[in-house]
Amino acid sequence: SGHGEGTRFRFVIVERLVMRSRDVTRTKCVLIECLSIALIGAASMVATSLPAAAGQSVMLPTSISSDCGNGDSTTALSDFLATVPANATVTFPENGCFIIDEDLRLQNTNGLTIEGNGSTLKQTVSPTTPAPLVELWNNTNLTIENLKIDGAYTGNGGVSYEGDYGIKFEADSGVTLTNDTVSNIQGDFLYFSPPYDVTTSDALSTGIT
Repeated sequence: SGHGEGTRFRFVIVERLVMRSRDVTRTKCVLIECLSIALIGAASMVATSLPAAAGQSVMLPTSISSDCGNGDSTTALSDFLATVPANATVTFPENGCFIIDEDLRLQNTNGLTIEGNGSTLKQTVSPTTPAPLVELWNNTNLTIENLKIDGAYTGNGGVSYEGDYGIKFEADSGVTLTNDTVSNIQGDFLYFSPPYDVTTSDALSTGIT
């Protein structure tokens, strides 16, 4: 009987060890599942919070009216262009039309290309205070191509409107304008705000008509 009791005692120990092993295994499995869920959640958060990749090509959002039919688009365009990452290309819809009755400012961009695709930035009313239609400020390696800028003037308003420029440059570096058209502007088509480092040949080789 002593031998039998020893055997039962050993069985009890083995059984407890097996149960403990199962508990440890279950705990490990729960921890692994929790870790997996946490990692997946973290990865999802990273994926949704990362900005758009630099160097990509993006279309102008359809939420911005492109037929000059839904009022002023100045703020919507400015806000969108401010979110575009460095070295990206923004493509406007083909032959679109955008009402710009305020100062459209583009600033602090780096390596941005705007493909106008024949679209027009159209001013429908002349400003009460002289201001450029498009203002470029502190941009680096900016390219604007195939874009039309159409002011609201059909005559000469006099010297008091001389500040209604087509495009005003200030503190920019490496700006390239190609196949762009500026028309019906009271002031200069291009205005370089001092101090600047530009020659006559630079100003005439922009491709603006």
